[in-house]
Amino acid sequence: SVATDAQREADLAAYPSGLHIYCIDDSETARRLLNYNMRLWADTENVRVFGKDVTEVATFKDCVLEDGDIAFLDQHLEYGGDDNVYGTDIVEELLERGYKGLICIRSDNVAEEDLAKYDAAGAHCAFGKDVAMRKVIEDMKVAYT
Repeated sequence: SVATDAQREADLAAYPSGLHIYCIDDSETARRLLNYNMRLWADTENVRVFGKDVTEVATFKDCVLEDGDIAFLDQHLEYGGDDNVYGTDIVEELLERGYKGLICIRSDNVAEEDLAKYDAAGAHCAFGKDVAMRKVIEDMKVAYT
């Protein structure tokens, strides 16, 4: 619809530059792509990526709570054994600790029941890993404004 397109363009135009965006993903390739694409499409140099190992989960949470505008999380952080972490668990903890910024989940699992789970945890938006990064970031920007 024309009104929706106009609103989307207005939201994109209103998106501020220089936001602090923190991403966490267990995949080295995904971390590299997130870092590159967030800087390219989200109009900021303030991008940090985490998730190389389970110890980075706590650092990610601390950074998000300190000055994060957007938290972007992989749903399944797999480090082996007891060290697997769900993005939704991190989301719930961030909210319990007072985080007020935008929270986005990225997952291979985006069936209706999965989306309901992300929503129930407190995520503002969820993206499938099959969605092009430019589209993901554009939708994230609209959600932020």
